[in-house]
Amino acid sequence: MGSPKLINRHQISISTNNKQQLFEQILLWGESSWWPKKSLMKFLRIGDGPIVVGTLYRQKVMLPFAPTWCSLVTNINQPVSVCRRLLAGFLAGQEEIKIVESDNFFLVVYSLEYSIEKIFYRWLWKIIFERLHNYNIELILKNLKDYLER
Repeated sequence: MGSPKLINRHQISISTNNKQQLFEQILLWGESSWWPKKSLMKFLRIGDGPIVVGTLYRQKVMLPFAPTWCSLVTNINQPVSVCRRLLAGFLAGQEEIKIVESDNFFLVVYSLEYSIEKIFYRWLWKIIFERLHNYNIELILKNLKDYLER
């Protein structure tokens, strides 16, 4: 019996009239110049070339003894969303960054659908990593907003 699927969701409104530029920046998630310098999450793209379905990343939490894993781009729905599946880590699932249009702004929605199989990692997630994850995602979304609204 597997652990239940959980959802971790964050969103931010961004005032811009350039949806294509917004999409290009979410496609560069983890690699762009606006990525927070204080973010504990580091992305390393494995391989060269453009970001396409099949692009692989190595992700690392920048703390001693913190987890690392890979993520694989599984869907690019231009200019709406990017999906990555989490591989070989303590979380199983996928993350999606999606653009939702509104009258005067765009809503960027970050959604992590995940499960944690091992009880030890569930415990670590609840007492340490979930709070750090939430802080980092909020910081990342704020930096994206600041970058695009300048």
